[in-house]
Amino acid sequence: MMSRRTSLSLAFFVAVLIAAAIFIRADEKGYHQYLAGDYKTTHEALIEQANAGGEFAAYLKGRIENSSLLGPRDTVAALESFRQAAKLGHPDGAIMEFWLAAELAGYTTKACDQLKSLLDLGARARNLKAAAYGGDLHRSRNCGPPDPIMAAGYYGQAARLDRRMGTKLDSLMATLSGDILAQSQQAAQREFQPLRVQAFLDHYHALKTGDLAPAGSLQSR
Repeated sequence: MMSRRTSLSLAFFVAVLIAAAIFIRADEKGYHQYLAGDYKTTHEALIEQANAGGEFAAYLKGRIENSSLLGPRDTVAALESFRQAAKLGHPDGAIMEFWLAAELAGYTTKACDQLKSLLDLGARARNLKAAAYGGDLHRSRNCGPPDPIMAAGYYGQAARLDRRMGTKLDSLMATLSGDILAQSQQAAQREFQPLRVQAFLDHYHALKTGDLAPAGSLQSR
């Protein structure tokens, strides 16, 4: 269960994300309604844009549904929106689909293996969300015992992509000491083997169709 503070922070983050995205296309239906706090009209506009093939609109629609901006969190609708965004070619949609699917599945071994595999390739493709979420996953107990060294590796990649993500790495390091701290510091400095975004998307589709077994972590060591 998310705390009230976490829920409010998530809602604020989604609001800022949507504002920035819609501001770029201020002429699109829903912009003024969003600024007025009319999230329902904004959501309806995103549905229209997503159905017209807008991959980012589908992704943002999922973020709204996965938050509390419209009321209770609707994970079923959000999962479908992320799936739609991924199908249209949005990398973050693919990541969020597998992230939410693992949560809804109760973090089974299969769901966790697929999620770890996708996050690893996403981080190699220089996707910020994959790198940050990879760190979050390995720091949590959702898919097994916490692995601070792996978490540091992902957070290090995230910080290289966006220096503001260094706060996640600093927060992790503050909890470590001794050999684990030293190994985590080394992991944070290692570069991930580069990967093309299309290769990441191909891996996503292969996981979806069952044509590729989860490869586990491919982080360079």
